[in-house]
Amino acid sequence: MCELFRRCEIIVLIIIILLILSILLILRFVSPTLSLWIKASRDYSNARGTKHLKILQEIFIALNKRKVEKINLITDFEVQNNRLKERKLEELEVAASKFLIRKELTKVSGIGETLKERIIQQCFKKTLSSLYNVVEIQGVGSEKALAIRLWVKDAVHRLPEVILGDFRGKQNIISKYEKALDDITDQRSLLLHDLHKVEEVISKINKEINQLSFISTSTFRRALKSDIKAVNQVSQYMRGTFTELEDIPKWLKKAKKIINET
Repeated sequence: MCELFRRCEIIVLIIIILLILSILLILRFVSPTLSLWIKASRDYSNARGTKHLKILQEIFIALNKRKVEKINLITDFEVQNNRLKERKLEELEVAASKFLIRKELTKVSGIGETLKERIIQQCFKKTLSSLYNVVEIQGVGSEKALAIRLWVKDAVHRLPEVILGDFRGKQNIISKYEKALDDITDQRSLLLHDLHKVEEVISKINKEINQLSFISTSTFRRALKSDIKAVNQVSQYMRGTFTELEDIPKWLKKAKKIINET
């Protein structure tokens, strides 16, 4: 029994020794590699290029936010512009319609000045087609109503051409909307110019980010192992987008200016 116990002790001792030897063997090969990774990671984190990369990424996000804001403003101005044009056209259509009625309605058989004024006051509701209800006006029988409806059909067809011509009240309507439309056009042009500048800076920063992002901890590890290409890449990366002795690039100054605009 004692002999068996001693054999078991010897076997356990051998196993422990083998485990210790295995651990020592592993540490011999792993430790330098692990140390290399730790140093490469530390050097990468402290590198000027890494700090610049983080700053540029933040600026990139802020600039894209500015871009969206400007696009939204441009869209708002376009909506305002379209609404003003619609309102201008509506007023021109009303004025041109009234012009046609006053000028031509008495040419319809049986329509005199008095009846014409009554139709305008009681039936005209800003559109030529509103005269289709003329039969409700006192003094307008079925024959006159039919004649007026035929005239209205022809007048509606000619209305776009009349609007292009000259008629009473047209110039006042144009003048009323001209300044507002010009102001919107000018502001939209300025915003488009600003948007172009923002997009130019975004493109430049995106290019710089892509260049810096190409370098990683692996690049630093290869440089520590004397890889010539990696050594050159790390050397460039350590100076960042610009060195401490260099002035801040104009495009970076422009980016910060755009972000700080109110």
